[in-house]
Amino acid sequence: MNSFTNWWRTVGVLIGLELRQRTRATRWRVLLGVFFLVVSAVVFGLLWFMTATSPDSGFQTFEENLYSIVLGFVGFLGLVIAPTMTATTINGDRKDATLAVVQATPASGLQLATGKLLGAWIASCALLVVSAPYLIWAIAVAEYPVVFSVLGVVVAALIFLAYCGIGLGYSALLARPIGSAAITQLTMLFLLIGLPIITVLLIPATKTEVSADRPRWTYSDSGESGTCRIERTTVTVEHTERIWWVVAPNPAVVLADAAAQRDRGRDADRDRGYWTRYTGDDLRRPAESSLAFLADGVSDLRTGPAANQDRACGRVGFSTGDDVVSIPDYRDPRRTDGYLGHSWYWGLLANLALGGIGLAFAARRLRVPAAKLPGACGSPSADPLKSPRSCVTLGSAHHRELAAAS
Repeated sequence: MNSFTNWWRTVGVLIGLELRQRTRATRWRVLLGVFFLVVSAVVFGLLWFMTATSPDSGFQTFEENLYSIVLGFVGFLGLVIAPTMTATTINGDRKDATLAVVQATPASGLQLATGKLLGAWIASCALLVVSAPYLIWAIAVAEYPVVFSVLGVVVAALIFLAYCGIGLGYSALLARPIGSAAITQLTMLFLLIGLPIITVLLIPATKTEVSADRPRWTYSDSGESGTCRIERTTVTVEHTERIWWVVAPNPAVVLADAAAQRDRGRDADRDRGYWTRYTGDDLRRPAESSLAFLADGVSDLRTGPAANQDRACGRVGFSTGDDVVSIPDYRDPRRTDGYLGHSWYWGLLANLALGGIGLAFAARRLRVPAAKLPGACGSPSADPLKSPRSCVTLGSAHHRELAAAS
């Protein structure tokens, strides 16, 4: 327990160094101020626009969408700024000749990498703190339970942590800060935009053809009810359940599915098919929020096509005054009971895994000594007559000298 405490005490000192280095910079305080002004302009600008265009229901519509607006906007800007915190932290310190001073201390490479990661993460979470007034307002008026609204903010913070880890890995990999910052931003854009594009492009590869019974309707010119006959035909189905995992790490999907778990418009027990919009059922689903609509899209990807594609000549009727109109039963070929649950935790784990890989790579590059020198203990050219006590690497001895001097 003592060694564990000392390990984290060293990490705490490194976190403090990172935070003091950032808070002393005037540009960081200016960035936070500009961020607050931008969020305020977006929130109140949309409030003015909605109330001006729709005086009766504009404010209510604004409050219904406030959570999606604030979380989406803050999350997007955070995904741009958070990885930038670490994308230049290692190669930038190496360029400024300050990294070697910290490496000369008894702190290990993993401690250095962890301190830099957590320091940058805490600094990026300041974006959430600055926008806290609007987040609290959004949570108070959101249609979701408070626990899931807060969960959305927590998931956003964890995604910031993952992306800080990715930026840290690129900072250790590339020598130039501008190169690591550019590659980090490209990676963020790939996760945010590239994954949905790849998923859409892969959908045609999942199509298969099956034979199924389908109704064929014919109607008379007099307007009477038509007749139906069953025809055997070839039907194309899409097995999107094979590729849903491609889009799961998308940060927008993770945030939407985590926050909108209890949206009033989401109903896993009721058929979300095409035919429900043409019925006279008074129990129609309420309108979904934008977050729930996005989360339901991924849920539909996870739900594969029904095993039985046969359709009967059933009719669905709805009243139009004095008459009852009969229409074919165009049911969605997806299973009505195929809801497979939420996927946000899989996407979050994938992002955290990417951040963990970046952290591990940075810890490896920060390790001192980086490798044993020729002629050192354990190498093929080592002198077998040397005793184990005198057989040390030059890198290790040099590290101890620097550590003692510090």
